[in-house]
Amino acid sequence: MIRLGISLYPEQESMEEIEQYLALASKYGFTQLFTSLFSVPGEPKEVIMYFENLCTVANKYHFNVAIDVHTATLEAYGASYDNLKVFKDIGIDTVRMDLSFGDHRDITLVENEFGLKIQFNAFMADLLEENMRKVKDKSKVIMCYNFYPQRYTGTSVSQMKQVNQVWRHAQIRLAAFITSLSKEAHGPWPVKDGLPTLEKHRDLAVGKQIRELIALGIEDIYFGNAFAKESELKEASDVIQAMNDEKIVVDEKSLAAFKEVLPNLGNRKIMLELTSVAHELTDIEKVIVYGFDKHVDLGDSNEYMLRSRVTRTYYGKKGIPFRKYDKEFFDAGDVVVVNDNLKHYAGELQIVRSEMKNNGQRNYVGKLSEFDQQLSTLIEPGDYFFFKE
Repeated sequence: MIRLGISLYPEQESMEEIEQYLALASKYGFTQLFTSLFSVPGEPKEVIMYFENLCTVANKYHFNVAIDVHTATLEAYGASYDNLKVFKDIGIDTVRMDLSFGDHRDITLVENEFGLKIQFNAFMADLLEENMRKVKDKSKVIMCYNFYPQRYTGTSVSQMKQVNQVWRHAQIRLAAFITSLSKEAHGPWPVKDGLPTLEKHRDLAVGKQIRELIALGIEDIYFGNAFAKESELKEASDVIQAMNDEKIVVDEKSLAAFKEVLPNLGNRKIMLELTSVAHELTDIEKVIVYGFDKHVDLGDSNEYMLRSRVTRTYYGKKGIPFRKYDKEFFDAGDVVVVNDNLKHYAGELQIVRSEMKNNGQRNYVGKLSEFDQQLSTLIEPGDYFFFKE
């Protein structure tokens, strides 16, 4: 399940502003709050009292609170790797360790008696991987990427993919940050260039940021800066709603053969958007493209196309007449459906990856944008993908 979150920097925000923002974000289905122990000046007792109040307000709107700490400051607040009682008493749900101990103490942190979840820096795989595999309850661990206030310093997609492989294989949840494009939005420092994890997201629309993080396997998605605009909160919510909507109920028996090959079938769902659509789509083609939300690659697609075979099982016998397409070749990013000229495969949906000759066996139905073409390359065998109308 994908969870949406926001971030708060209490030294820059009044409690009244904080409550208004929490109420607004809650309205759009946000449930996670990220904040920092370093954000509030004062003696430990004063800071603790502040966060007790913040957690009370956050809980009023049903938020889980994650607080950023590091190993050097635990002692100042009467905490240690084997005693996190102070955070439980404050009302914290998740403790984010800015740094790892790099030894058995990380395991002890995760297996704390108070049931607190622990976030670690996802990039510390070399320090953490071995110990995290020893943790009995993986649901208590979250690997959270950093955000990057300075332009050109954010993470690349290739870096994230490499790190994600480690943690997905270890069955550990992943979190990352998107950015609000609001000029008024701020982070913990006086820099207003956005606060994403991925550098390419710094100036990208919120919906695209979220869709790409989901395609990369991120499950907790926070706005890094505050305050996101209401339109952005809604845009984020709309993406998640589209992900959760069941467009069609598929007979489980018909998917049994796929599940034998792909035990992870449907664990992840990726949304694609078409920039242009053929005007002459038949009703059956519209259902295949827009009404079917369980397209899946079986793992043997090649450099020419990504294939979704499952739709031919449902719609291949309903008739998909040949439709003339003037171009001699299909180009990368074109989306096509096999027609009755190749009857055995009729109804199969394909995303073209490299130039293919138009031999009359496929009907052109639409085109992916450059962004969505890149997104389609993140689809892995067993992932469901669908097209937003």
